[in-house]
Amino acid sequence: MNYPIRIEGDFMRHEQERLKGGRFEFAGLDENWRSPVAQVFLPGGFGDEIWLENSIENRIWWPHWGDHVYCEWGKYKGRSIAGRDKRMVLQPIGAPNHFRSPGAVKLTMIKISTSMLNQVGEEIGTAVGGQALLRDDLVFFEDHALRRELDYYVKRALDRDAPPSRLEMESRAIILVELLLRRHHLDKAKAEKGGLSALQTKRALSAIEAHLPADLGVKALAEAAGLSVFHFSRAFKKSVGAAPHQYLLRLRIDRARSLLENTHLSILDVAAAVGYDDQGSFARSFRKETGLSPRRYRLGG
Repeated sequence: MNYPIRIEGDFMRHEQERLKGGRFEFAGLDENWRSPVAQVFLPGGFGDEIWLENSIENRIWWPHWGDHVYCEWGKYKGRSIAGRDKRMVLQPIGAPNHFRSPGAVKLTMIKISTSMLNQVGEEIGTAVGGQALLRDDLVFFEDHALRRELDYYVKRALDRDAPPSRLEMESRAIILVELLLRRHHLDKAKAEKGGLSALQTKRALSAIEAHLPADLGVKALAEAAGLSVFHFSRAFKKSVGAAPHQYLLRLRIDRARSLLENTHLSILDVAAAVGYDDQGSFARSFRKETGLSPRRYRLGG
């Protein structure tokens, strides 16, 4: 396989700000590795002050010393791992980061390059629309073959006696990413038989909300979810309870209601703000959903 070298942005710089009081050791950050390593010692543990609703990097991490780390979200709430446990956490972009530790703990983290994920995914057939997605349900999971590769990657990254070259770590990162995708990519075939995963749903809904006034196509939403266009609408409806266009309509009308109630925008401006080119189309859609015209709704029915 041939993967071009591409320098990624800073890794974990923001973590130093969030994890104040932690002592960090980085490998590959200044050298612009695509999958740098960070080890952090948190003498007082950590809690909800560092929680993120949406992870901004793909990463895999684990505690290698210290107190228990607890998950505080979703169906994994209450689960924990302790130092020297061989279990890990895989966090793709967009996944919640709600963990805590009551006492001193040391963590090892490895960034998983998005561009490398997509490149390797294209080569091995796990990418859809140029995008390779990782599973979002792997919290405190075991994978001994993957862990062996990760441990050796970290060992080489932190070797001060015989420091690795960037070329070596780039090659090792490709091996890691390929193993990760082959074993833990978001299975398109399984996803297409059922609904969307929690993360796929979140990505699709976020894309709709971010482009509410725009004329958004199914292709863009399917790509956000990592599914083919053919299967996306069915999976979306199974998970959300409405087809994408129905969900978009309801969201636009809900936003219009809020604007009519809480602002002094003209009805024409409200229509434009929620994606309608003309007031007439907006009024017909609004009446169909609410039973009232926008003007009567504003007046309180």
